Amino acid sequence: MSADKTSPRPWRIVDRGGQGPVVIDKDKIPVVAFDMRQVPQDMANAKIAVKAVNNHDDLLEAAQMAYDWLSQCHEGTHQAEIAGELLKAIKQAKY
Repeated sequence: MSADKTSPRPWRIVDRGGQGPVVIDKDKIPVVAFDMRQVPQDMANAKIAVKAVNNHDDLLEAAQMAYDWLSQCHEGTHQAEIAGELLKAIKQAKY
C-alpha cells in the first residue's frame, strides 16, 4: 500500500455522544466508526489508532536513522544483530 492511498492525515476523533467514537481524516471524512455497543475500550482503541497513524511516518524515519547508525557496526556484534532486527521491523511497517 502506498502512502498516497491512505486517508489524508492528521486523523482525529469525534465523539458521537452515545453512539461510539468515529475517526475522521483531515477532510472530515469518516475513516473508522465504532459500533453502538459502547464497550469501554472503544475510545481508548480510537485514541491509540489515531496516535499510531498520525505518528507512523515520524516513527519510521526515526527507525531508519537508528538503522543507518547501527548498520555501521561491525558484523557479528550485538549492535549489528539489533540493526538486522530493526531493518525487518522497518520493512514490515512500510506501506
